[in-house]
Amino acid sequence: IVIATKCYRLVANDPSIRAFFVPGLDKRLEYVNQSGLSRAAIFNAVDASLACLETPYVDLLQIHRFDHSVTPEETMEALHDLVQSGKVRYVGASSMRCWQFTMLNEVAGENGWTKFHNGIGVIQWAPLASGVLARPVGTETTRLNSIKGTAFEKKLIGGDATIIKCVEELAKKKNCKMSQIALAWVASKVASPIVGVNSIQRLEEGIITGTELTPEEEAYLEEPYDPKVIRGHP
Repeated sequence: IVIATKCYRLVANDPSIRAFFVPGLDKRLEYVNQSGLSRAAIFNAVDASLACLETPYVDLLQIHRFDHSVTPEETMEALHDLVQSGKVRYVGASSMRCWQFTMLNEVAGENGWTKFHNGIGVIQWAPLASGVLARPVGTETTRLNSIKGTAFEKKLIGGDATIIKCVEELAKKKNCKMSQIALAWVASKVASPIVGVNSIQRLEEGIITGTELTPEEEAYLEEPYDPKVIRGHP
């Protein structure tokens, strides 16, 4: 078991509030130094995660974004100090430009601080595209309906619908779940996918040992793909 957490985004005191959708929330007095990658914000986020998880450490801490308002030195030294304290064992980074990731790693190396692990692996988040790849085109769910009209809505464009149909076809052929076909493809490309689960059944379905794709089947899934515009990064 790997215990992992992230920092950067603001987390509201009220769990029912999604801070991402409340502009200016981070400016309120009670949320000062509760988001971003300043030294204080990172320390506060880690302490909050440890309290929530009821553990004295985490195996992996990932910074969720690149913070343009803070120097790379401040961010990387803070991460290093957390590793030295024993609260964090390894550090990583989530969505950002490759040059930003490289710069942060070089800053750490130049100062003798903890670097992102050598032999850097790629972890794929949202490998099922919020469930879109786990069910036939047009299927409605409570989750998909809840994000309609928000920044998280997944609209099918280009060859998306064709790819989903290909996933469905291969799942029937191999007598497995559509999600397992999608995860098998992802697993052939990255170190490990991050799969969200809300039940034992979903957890068991996410264990795809024995589900493999041939090179021809991988190409079949990839052929309809149209490159996407990068979202959420300046």
